[in-house]
Amino acid sequence: MTLLSLMLVEQEVPKLGKKSRLPLNRLFLSVLLFFFCACDLPNKQTRPLVSVDEISNLLLRKSGVQIIDVRHPDEYLSGHIPGAVNIWSREYQIEDFHSKEFHINKFAFENLLGSKGLNARDSIFLYDAKGNYDAAQIWWLLNYYGFDKVALIDGGLISWQLVKKNLRSGYEDVTPRTFVLVGLEKKELLTNIKGIQHEKFDQIVDSRSKEEYGGKIIKNGAFRGGHIPGAIWLDHFELMNPNNFQLKSTDDIRQIMKTKGLNAHNSTVVYGHNELGSAFAIFVFTEILKMNDVSNYGGSWAEWSEDESLPIEKAEN
Repeated sequence: MTLLSLMLVEQEVPKLGKKSRLPLNRLFLSVLLFFFCACDLPNKQTRPLVSVDEISNLLLRKSGVQIIDVRHPDEYLSGHIPGAVNIWSREYQIEDFHSKEFHINKFAFENLLGSKGLNARDSIFLYDAKGNYDAAQIWWLLNYYGFDKVALIDGGLISWQLVKKNLRSGYEDVTPRTFVLVGLEKKELLTNIKGIQHEKFDQIVDSRSKEEYGGKIIKNGAFRGGHIPGAIWLDHFELMNPNNFQLKSTDDIRQIMKTKGLNAHNSTVVYGHNELGSAFAIFVFTEILKMNDVSNYGGSWAEWSEDESLPIEKAEN
């Protein structure tokens, strides 16, 4: 029965001469209206960052809660948030550093999500055990493919364990589903090497470790050490509290950016070791600081360092 027909039922009651039933019908209609509205809530955009207590309360409702544990399978099996399914980075990343893309295509991503028993109607919550650095990568992919009902669990597994929430070992029972990403692919979120060369952005942010930025470490897939000239270093660990891995306050993050000479109003491009390595910084910039003009340099350091004609710097800030 539609909401319109329910309203018509209420209007027809007086014609039947049963005025005494009118308050009951109104109450019945109100309850049904609340039910229908509540059912529509999962279709709305999810808040980008939720606490472990919020997740714990959602789990008590036992419906509409989809959690992804973004860790190595062995870690997942030893203990995870109850109900969480496991997706490891090797399932959604392309390890070929000579490739122009570092993530699987939309069709393969849909198959991956569906194989884990996930559906596209309900919200998805993500976590890992290192401050959501890996979890943010799946957040970025979902966002890139037009799915916005996704959030990070603040502090991830570390915060969950600190408040002594229970863990579950082994695999969860999963029934494969069909997962369809109906949103449009947001190709404008990616920029290429020409965007950097033509100085399309006001500021460049390097989200790798300090050792990589300074040229002291060259990770697998990179060809030279150092950073893109003019890039400002911002490690994701600087943005979280070391005791519980929860994100620092917005004011604290703004102060960190100010200290580094970053302006939230400037057009910004972020890069990491590869395309997905900058996901956490992009999450903070767009979802927490509400920066409007933020792009991800898809080729990242793996591509830039390979071309010996491109300049690099090794001096640290």
